[in-house]
Amino acid sequence: MILVADLLLLMGGYGLLRLLAEKARLGIVGTVSVSWLTGVAVLGVTTTVVGVAGLPTHPWLVGAPLFVLGLSSVRRRGAMVRTRALTLGAGALVAVIGLRIALIAARIPSVHNDEYAIWALRGRALSELGRLDPSVFANADALYQHLDYPLLVPSLVAWTDRFGGGEGAWHVQVALLAVALLGVVAWGVARMAGPLAALVAVTSCVAARHFPLFAIRIVGDLAAAAYALAAVLLLLSWLREEESWQLRLGAVMATGAVYTKNEGAVFILLACVLAASVARRIAPLAPIAIAAVAYAPWFVWVRLNDLGNDVVNTQVTDRAALTGGRLRQIVSGLAEHWPVPAWWLLLLAASAAIALRDGRWREVVVVAGTAAGSVGALAAIYVVTPLEVTSHIDSSAHRVLMFPALLTAVGMPLFAARSPASPSTTDQSSTPILRAGSGLGARPSTRRGTSSLIGPCEDGVGPARP
Repeated sequence: MILVADLLLLMGGYGLLRLLAEKARLGIVGTVSVSWLTGVAVLGVTTTVVGVAGLPTHPWLVGAPLFVLGLSSVRRRGAMVRTRALTLGAGALVAVIGLRIALIAARIPSVHNDEYAIWALRGRALSELGRLDPSVFANADALYQHLDYPLLVPSLVAWTDRFGGGEGAWHVQVALLAVALLGVVAWGVARMAGPLAALVAVTSCVAARHFPLFAIRIVGDLAAAAYALAAVLLLLSWLREEESWQLRLGAVMATGAVYTKNEGAVFILLACVLAASVARRIAPLAPIAIAAVAYAPWFVWVRLNDLGNDVVNTQVTDRAALTGGRLRQIVSGLAEHWPVPAWWLLLLAASAAIALRDGRWREVVVVAGTAAGSVGALAAIYVVTPLEVTSHIDSSAHRVLMFPALLTAVGMPLFAARSPASPSTTDQSSTPILRAGSGLGARPSTRRGTSSLIGPCEDGVGPARP
């Protein structure tokens, strides 16, 4: 039955993907990864809306939209998943890593505090009670933490549980979100910078400290990073090509991010505002606006039931917290727990210099600004925490820093590939330095809004035909 549940998630996500981006050519890796993220996002939103409305969170009720979307995908035909074998190097790496992560995840118990106190128990509560009960979610005796955290990950746990999946299956389902993160990175970077850059980006993400550890735990940090990173890559693609489907898919990814963790909203807001600023258009604000509307039911329900956050001090912070030793502790702690090697920042700076020289300053601003702003926002959380700051940082910083760290890891190969700033302005002789002999390294089309990867061609990835 768990395979049926997974197929329903995947086909439902694919159905919405086809509705929003029918003309896109994502390839096998991109299609499967985006479909999984989309299906889980639909599940999280549907479970929340159904629960807030007082209806039972039965899998056949919350799964109805996925079933309808899955049927719609069967009726649609296209070449979205077609791709050349030579472009699948990064995809093959993702598949191998994903299989390894899934095999490990299936054999481990839920022993981490956050698995118990935030994610797994709330998922079990949805599954066993069959409804969203504020008296349970606000029960201090159960030692719940972060009572206002949204329900995407708990929804996935409850979904798995109701289809007969045990504790190991919960871990596998959440681990697949981390695998989808790698798949989206492979697709997004290959699309903009070529297959070699994609291979470097995927390897860099996996090399991040604690990535494998949190990929197999029932926590929301890598899931939030997956959605936020996908949204950023779609915004970067839109800056180059201005295809409307990129913003539509970006809205789905943004919704997934805000439905996973509270800080996901901060990540998306930063990326959308920066993209809108550099583009001097309001269109990139659409993803965060749509995500805010989708998030409204949970936001209202939490306030109506007075569910708060146990690690946020609502009182005015003492000025000494900003000017004294506390701020130094925070900066030092975040630097100590930064998930990727510090010298990678030097590589990022060198890569950014290449991008700036090639006129791709907008991409640099979005990536660097979102990463830096995210770190600043996370630092602010530790400023207002009522907990002892050192222990709070030691227990959580290596998790919450995943998104900005992975964004910098992706930025290195993305910037280093000397590709033109816009498909509409490129010279046909320009080629990326990170290029292999496949369609992903081909020159972009000169037609505005059309990339060589999405032009009308038989395999969906080769150069566009006249």
